[in-house]
Amino acid sequence: MKIELWEGGLLSHEVEAIEEIEKHFEEKTVKKDSVQPAKLESKKPMKGESLADQLSGLKPNTPNKVPVKDSMFPWKGYAGFRLVENGKEGEFDLVIVTHCNVIIVELKDWNHAKVTCQGNKWFLGNKDMGKSPVEVTRNKKYLLDRKLDKFKGKFINGGRKPFIHFLVLMTGNADFSSLKEDQAEHTMSLSDFLKLKNENAFNKLFKPHPDSKVLNQDFHIFDELFDRNTVPPKQVSVNGYTSKELIFTHPDEIYQEFEAVSETTSKDTALLRLWNFNKVAGSKAKTQDGQHEIISREREVLSYIKNNNLDLYNHCLNSLVAIQKEQVSTQYSELYELKPNHVRFNEFVGKFVGGFAEADRIKLVTLLISKFASLHETKVAHRDLGNHSIWLSPSKDVAISSFISAYHQPQGTVGDFRNLLSVSGSTPYGMQVNDKTTPYQIDVYSLAVMAWHVINAKQISPKGLAVFNNEVKSENHWYSNVIKKGLSQGYNNAVEMFDAFKQAEPKTEINLDFDEAEFDAYKRSIKLSRQYPEDDGEFLKETDEKEVYLSNGNLVKAWLNVSVTDCSARLGYDLLHFLQRVAKLKSIAPPYLPTIFEFGLATKSSELFIVSDYIEGPAWGDIEPDEKNLPLVHKLIQAVEHLHTLHIPHGDLHPDNVIVNVESETVTLIDIPDFCLDGSEVKNHTYSPDNIDGCTAYERDNFAVMRMSAELLGLEWGKPSADMQDISDVIQVELNDVEYGFKSLERFKDALNGSDSDIEFINVTLRPKNDEIFTTLEIFPENGSLYVDIQSSNQKTDNLIVDIYGIGGSVRFFYDKYEKELKFGLKPTSRADVSPKYRENSKLELPYGLRIHCDYSPNIDALNRDLRQRAEFRRAISLFESLVAENSQVEASPESETASTNDPIIKPVDISTRDLWRNILKTETESYPYIELATEAEAVPDHDDEVILNHESEHDPLSKFNRNDVIEAVQRKGDDEKVLGVVNLKKSDLTEVRLHKIRSSAKHLKESEELFFRTKQDKASYEKRKGALEKILASESTIPDLVDYFEPTSDRDPISYEITVTDSDFKRYDREDDKGNLISLNEQQRLAFRQLLRTGPVSLLQGPPGTGKTEFIAAFVHYLIEKQGAERILLVSQSHEAVNTAAGRIRKHCLRLNTPLDVVRFSNKESSVSDGLKDVYSQALVDERRALFVAESKERVSSLSQSLGLDKAFLSEACELELLIIRQIDTLIGFQKSIEKEGTHEDDIEGLKKQFKELFSNLKDRIQNQFEIQLKADNLAGMSSTLWAALEAAYAIQPKESMRAKVLCKISRDMLEVLESGRVNYDEFFARSRQLVTGTCVGIGQRHIGIAENQYDWVIIDEAARSISSELAIAMQAGKRILLVGDHHQLPPLYTIPHKKALAKKLGVYSDEVDLDELVQSDFERAFKSHYGKLAGAKLLTQYRMVEPIGNMVSDCFYQGELVTGFREIPDVYQSLPNGIKAYTTWLDTAAFGKRANHDKDGKGSSIANTTEVNVIIKLLSGIAQKDDQVESLALQMNKDKGELPIGIICMYAEQKKRLRRKVAEQTWSEQFKSLIRIDTVDSYQGKENRIVILSITRSDTHQSPGFLRSPNRINVGLSRAMDRLVIVGNSEMWKGKNQDLPLGKVFDYIEQRRLKEPSNYSLINAENF
Repeated sequence: MKIELWEGGLLSHEVEAIEEIEKHFEEKTVKKDSVQPAKLESKKPMKGESLADQLSGLKPNTPNKVPVKDSMFPWKGYAGFRLVENGKEGEFDLVIVTHCNVIIVELKDWNHAKVTCQGNKWFLGNKDMGKSPVEVTRNKKYLLDRKLDKFKGKFINGGRKPFIHFLVLMTGNADFSSLKEDQAEHTMSLSDFLKLKNENAFNKLFKPHPDSKVLNQDFHIFDELFDRNTVPPKQVSVNGYTSKELIFTHPDEIYQEFEAVSETTSKDTALLRLWNFNKVAGSKAKTQDGQHEIISREREVLSYIKNNNLDLYNHCLNSLVAIQKEQVSTQYSELYELKPNHVRFNEFVGKFVGGFAEADRIKLVTLLISKFASLHETKVAHRDLGNHSIWLSPSKDVAISSFISAYHQPQGTVGDFRNLLSVSGSTPYGMQVNDKTTPYQIDVYSLAVMAWHVINAKQISPKGLAVFNNEVKSENHWYSNVIKKGLSQGYNNAVEMFDAFKQAEPKTEINLDFDEAEFDAYKRSIKLSRQYPEDDGEFLKETDEKEVYLSNGNLVKAWLNVSVTDCSARLGYDLLHFLQRVAKLKSIAPPYLPTIFEFGLATKSSELFIVSDYIEGPAWGDIEPDEKNLPLVHKLIQAVEHLHTLHIPHGDLHPDNVIVNVESETVTLIDIPDFCLDGSEVKNHTYSPDNIDGCTAYERDNFAVMRMSAELLGLEWGKPSADMQDISDVIQVELNDVEYGFKSLERFKDALNGSDSDIEFINVTLRPKNDEIFTTLEIFPENGSLYVDIQSSNQKTDNLIVDIYGIGGSVRFFYDKYEKELKFGLKPTSRADVSPKYRENSKLELPYGLRIHCDYSPNIDALNRDLRQRAEFRRAISLFESLVAENSQVEASPESETASTNDPIIKPVDISTRDLWRNILKTETESYPYIELATEAEAVPDHDDEVILNHESEHDPLSKFNRNDVIEAVQRKGDDEKVLGVVNLKKSDLTEVRLHKIRSSAKHLKESEELFFRTKQDKASYEKRKGALEKILASESTIPDLVDYFEPTSDRDPISYEITVTDSDFKRYDREDDKGNLISLNEQQRLAFRQLLRTGPVSLLQGPPGTGKTEFIAAFVHYLIEKQGAERILLVSQSHEAVNTAAGRIRKHCLRLNTPLDVVRFSNKESSVSDGLKDVYSQALVDERRALFVAESKERVSSLSQSLGLDKAFLSEACELELLIIRQIDTLIGFQKSIEKEGTHEDDIEGLKKQFKELFSNLKDRIQNQFEIQLKADNLAGMSSTLWAALEAAYAIQPKESMRAKVLCKISRDMLEVLESGRVNYDEFFARSRQLVTGTCVGIGQRHIGIAENQYDWVIIDEAARSISSELAIAMQAGKRILLVGDHHQLPPLYTIPHKKALAKKLGVYSDEVDLDELVQSDFERAFKSHYGKLAGAKLLTQYRMVEPIGNMVSDCFYQGELVTGFREIPDVYQSLPNGIKAYTTWLDTAAFGKRANHDKDGKGSSIANTTEVNVIIKLLSGIAQKDDQVESLALQMNKDKGELPIGIICMYAEQKKRLRRKVAEQTWSEQFKSLIRIDTVDSYQGKENRIVILSITRSDTHQSPGFLRSPNRINVGLSRAMDRLVIVGNSEMWKGKNQDLPLGKVFDYIEQRRLKEPSNYSLINAENF
């Protein structure tokens, strides 16, 4: 038998077994034979070829066989390959094609124990070997069976597929006799399998059909199936991990290391090390004992480190599997963990360090040396430091691996093998050693080399090392001497090197004196009295410190004798903070404060001044008290609360400094801001709490608001009131609440608003029919709503049926379409609750109950009055009538109709922004993120309480949650909710969700079921969004009347800002791209740049696809920082990708232009953060601070020795004692308490005892060696005092001095524990202190970040047209100025389906036939199209993405011809394209297929698919796949495009995407070609692009019903993703006639009109025969 072998993935024992099988089942031959590795037909290297290198020397090749005929033979085998089908992979050891069947063989070389089966797992002795190999192989049978389906009819045996058997062959000596019957029947020993050469034995086992014994004539079919050009080699698998990429080879090929991926989840990776002991010289490495000793060495060192320094152990790559001596062989595999986001030294230096500032490089070196200082303190030396053993992350975390050659004091080294096993050999980097060189000095030398390369951002290479010493000698930096001394073996260990490094580091001196330059921006070279002379009349106020007067009708406040020259630090900072507050108020211009025209420091007259509007009118105290004054009270509350959100209190609020406009019911606060030279605050006792000196200015304001409000309403302060009991009661509560009184106005506002718990009822009287009297029926709202359904009346076309459902019953009314009111109703029906069907079908919700009476005098006037004033009811009726009219047209129109309706029936509805936002608030709880399962729930091997949920959501459903949230997975069925488990966020990624702590029902979830996610922290993520929107609606955002800028009917004009941008400013942003092309802001971008700076406070930029939005934002932000002095900018977007791209580009501008920039990138998952931002990822910054604190703790403490009058060495040892020894003693005490605690589980007790024993043993030795004190388990509580006493005695420290040292060390320990526990909220600090704060719209709304409590000079929101209102609100609420960047012609806001449905019902626009996006404009569109937007908006209208013919079509069809195409070089890689896509734009028309061109449902009715379009696209792709030169050209172009896939297939429907993915996976195209293709839905494609785009329209039916394709947005997105070629696949007949004015109708007409005149640009091809 000939066996074709794929090189790479087979281990030695598998090769040996396959050789034996091949030899045994050969036809009689003249010569012996061995497995012949098949020659590659392609010259290209196969994947996994590197693995074959380790096998090449194991077995010699032998001559080919000379066959002699045998009755059963020939057979043929295929070994070591991998098959893929529908995304499922199968690794095949061996497939044998016999004369009558196919046998799949799984090889297991298990030894020295009994094999048993428990459930779905096999065990070798007590070792869990994972999922049953029988079950694994059974799945491979199914996979292979599906692969053979495409060859049906081709087999000689009447076209019937051969039967597939599967066997697990045990090649070792393990006893498998105890397996269960269902497992044993598919398991046999190799020796028994070899007996099947006997035909009788073969027939007895397999019982073949006589007609099947011709399969060996069909070998050509299997050769085609197992074509090695398309079938990749098997990969090495160890303990559930599969090798993916070779990442390191030992110089002597002793071992190789691979990045391996878990078979369970692609997110879980490990380091797979594959040994080849044939490459190790000496007899010891040839024995199992010797091999076991070598492999065990690293684990012994790691175990020792773990017991001596757990924190250091956590920074090592630790073993994931235990070694069993009997399993060790010549070719042995082991697994080590891979730390997330860590890469090896050289890769990290090349990828990240070049972008680090010098300070960050120094931090990294500090952390690197400190790790080895800790290692050397444990008496371990690594001795093989280098690129292979140091792993770094962007957070500057250091991890260590490869301790194979390590020295540690108890056990020494691996002796003779060290030089062989070490990657660096006997000495690293050419180090010269002598008899006195210690292992620790070898490490120090390596550290010095690595430190220099980090600081200089250079990778370590032989070429670089050749000149390294000369470069080091010539340097004279502060760190140079430390590195030189390390290279010359001047330090005994890394501890000494670290101390020297920290001592040499320049100390930052803190200057506490005030810098007068801080005032430069506020200085005005004027004499105030000349610049602002007083009008005729007296001063309004005149004191020795202050003058207030009128000048030209404006109010001038002047504080006298304010000199900033040599002012005290206290006055300087007070004055600066005051000026900053005034600048903030001037910028924001709240409507409740006088407008500030000018302010600053008049240097010629030494005066601080403010010039503002002079407000006249009655004061608060002049208004007659009355209950009718409640609107003024609300306005006062609104004003003060908004002022407080700006972090500015009034502080001296009273009736005389609040001016009232009675007619407009508005208030103005005066006497703010105010300043006192002596630093005191202006207060008044009457309107302040009794503890006036012990409360804050904010509390004084709240007190004043409550008292002034009570007085204006006619209440006596602090006295009970029968008329306004709620208000008087809450005042008493505030006065008596010592802890929380007057902290906020919430309780007072609740009292003013009164109770809304009572249900409102509308009374309706209906006439009894046929004298059928009924009793009064009350219909209660369910969760605050009655459900309204609207239907056509079969009896009268003038009427509509309006059904109203609630708790208690339902009632039917008849609505007159002409009189527009309900005319009469029918007898109500009593029902206990609301049926889910009625709730689901309802079109509208009403917020009250109905009380239905029976009388011969009917009266429904009250209900009609209410419905008339409800815009949502009018919308619901109007939409229903429009849909009826549209459907009537469809039914009346013959298929051949060519007339166009011209005017679309379905139009956007009129709705105020306030109304829209209020309804979004009401439905916010419906916006739980959710997924639709793409497959059944998958079990997790070895974890019965976990499942994997695969999904294909367009966006990460978990991005809205904080990493510490407990996220529940909830299944909803009607009103019922069931929690199925808790999300394991760490193990979840963009395509799968991992649940643990599951209910059994989670295991039975089916494809297409929906699951929702929420936190246990009371919907924290959503309350932030809701709170932000409420804040804006209440005019409490930083821009107080922000909602008005989004009202389509607003006539507001923008504010003008005097900002000038010069051409030289723009020239700074000229740069070259990777290809040497000049990138510069074009004229449109420059015009927009100036326009957006000059008008505000809300600015709007429309950026169609490819117009350079990212480049624009990067330049804009840089300009704000460098030229406008913006100190705080918030940059957010709807997607992580957009945030990463924009923030990354900004950082590059700042780095190139030497502009300092502090950035923080917020996200709950590091995987969402791009590599270029991982160093500023919020958690990475925290980790960096913690690591530096640990590294520098001893140095920090000992540096205080002089000021404390203590010995430096004593302080250093004291710190070590507290942090390393006493902390571990406290851990031991904690173990003891847990062991003794009642209720601790026995298994837990055993584990705790083991940990206690290990830690106690190592700590005992350490204390004995360091202090000569015996540690005893029964006296742990007193050991800390004993050790402190010993240390004090050694240094003769007095008790008073010792107390200071203990306090200092305890503070260090507490700080360290806080940093480790995550209790410290650094995120809030970063959000407040960083210049550029970035994240997604929802991500930055997490509770702990505190965006709402901050203000930003600018808030910039990219992809604004895609964000829903509450997402925008999170960021907008905090902006002094706002820039919205988006394109309302692209994808609409991304509501979840349940949220969209709930919102549509609140608005009265719900329908199964019309998407909410067609009816409600995005907030961006509302603002951009308004009067305000036309003045404050700008457009970018030069696009560089699409080739001109595509760009022109998109421009004319979607942008009124405004979009023009700029120059872009088009790669010459399309010479061999099929005729179907020769033109730049092609419509592949499926009309000729007739009814076969129509779509079909997916079976569940939720989506549609089109089989004909799938087949046409596969045919088109096959045309490309067959041209090797074309595939190669596209692959090369992909590399030039930095991995961007060249071919994108965009589907308008999700089911079409699924079918295309399955179909592509089934093709026998090369893996290279398949890797060039992306298939996705249009909703996931905004912001992305491909060289070639194939758009599958999918929708086509005989009624020409367009569905959501009537909306232009998604069509625009689908077309505008194409760069060089666009192919539209669809039925043209669908878009003619009545649909010709719809978006796709216009596109088809555009191509049709130009295809003859411009055949190279536009083409229309019959898809049936192209």
